[in-house]
Amino acid sequence: MGNHLFFIARICLPISTANLKIENSNIHIQYVKNETKYMGIKNLNPLLKGDAMSKELKASFWNTKYLTNDFGWDIGYPSPPITEYVNQLQDQSISILIPGCGNGYEAEYLWRSGFENVHVLDYSEVALKNFKLRVPEFPEEQIHVEDFFNHTGQYAIIFEQTFFCALDPSLRSAYALKVKEL
Repeated sequence: MGNHLFFIARICLPISTANLKIENSNIHIQYVKNETKYMGIKNLNPLLKGDAMSKELKASFWNTKYLTNDFGWDIGYPSPPITEYVNQLQDQSISILIPGCGNGYEAEYLWRSGFENVHVLDYSEVALKNFKLRVPEFPEEQIHVEDFFNHTGQYAIIFEQTFFCALDPSLRSAYALKVKEL
C-alpha cells in the first residue's frame, strides 16, 4: 500500500474554499480565503506571528480550548467517514499518524480495532491527557506533544480532519510539504 492522506474537507468548506489535489505523490493545495474564521475560532490572526507562533502561545491557546471545553469542531466520537475507511483496511500493522488529534476519538477507535502502530500528535498536552485517560494502554512513545512541523517519522496513512482548518492559510503549503515528507 502506498502512502495515503485521508482528507475530510467538509469542515473547512463553509469557511473557505480549499482544493486538494494529489498527483504522482505531489500534493497541491489551492486556497481562497473568505474570512478570518477557522473552526469557529474568530480571528486567529492576532495570535499568529508570520508563519509561526511562539511555542508558549500555541500551547497555551490550545490547552485553554480543551480546559474550557471550547472546541466546537469536536463531535465526541470517531468521525464516520474515518471509521468506514478504517473498517476496510486489511493490514493492521501499517503506521498511521493523526496530526492535531485533539481528544483522539479516531485514534481510540483504531487502537481498539487492533491497529497498534497509531501515532497521535497535538500541541495541546491537555487534549492528549484526555485521550490517555480514556485509553490508558496506548503507548506513551506514540503520543507526541509537539509542533507538527517539527515532527519526524514515516507513515503509510495520515488522517486529516480538522487540523488543516486550524492552520493559518499562510501555513497550508508548508503543511502539504510536511505531509509529503512524513
